[in-house]
Amino acid sequence: MLSELGSGSDVAAAGKLIKREHREIGSVNWRVYISHIRACGPLVVIPTLLLMITYQALLVATNMWISSWASHSTTWVSEQPLNSTQVRR
Repeated sequence: MLSELGSGSDVAAAGKLIKREHREIGSVNWRVYISHIRACGPLVVIPTLLLMITYQALLVATNMWISSWASHSTTWVSEQPLNSTQVRR
């Protein structure tokens, strides 16, 4: 049985239930992304990317609209009387 395992490190690991995992340090290689995209298929990846881009664009547009609305709101309030009985002259 031990002769079937091959190298010396495999033989040493044969008596253990858990072996040390390989780990890399640094950024993820582009081949990993490409393999995930190929595994999902273009019918999933393309609509997902389009939805994510659309979501981010709408989020930015909403923030810009709220910012514009809020700044106009404070300008309008300062130009109008506080209530119907107070009139600025």
